Amino acid sequence: MSESIDIHTGQPLNREQRIVQNIQVILTTPLQSMVMRREVGSRLNELIDNPVNAAWLTDVYAEAAAAIARWEPDFIVDSFQPVSLTPGNVIINIIGKDAQTGQPLTLSEITLNK
Repeated sequence: MSESIDIHTGQPLNREQRIVQNIQVILTTPLQSMVMRREVGSRLNELIDNPVNAAWLTDVYAEAAAAIARWEPDFIVDSFQPVSLTPGNVIINIIGKDAQTGQPLTLSEITLNK
């Protein structure tokens, strides 16, 4: 397997850091926007400006869980925790575990915005 690098600094990433980075990219990349990989990403950008209510929150969590399950097989989602929910800006914690090691892993304050 090739070494993973931080997309901002170019520094090497350990396994946990790679998983976190991958999930951030998956959740913040609109479908059809990545050249040569149009199917990568999520529909979260379509949901982000909708009115905040229980149904909307369920849709956001379902879309995030589906995108992570499809594109980051090294992470198993257990639950989500809202941190800040406003139209156009959502911050969530994602609680799960490393699929290979079973170690708990929390992705803190993942920001999803337009």
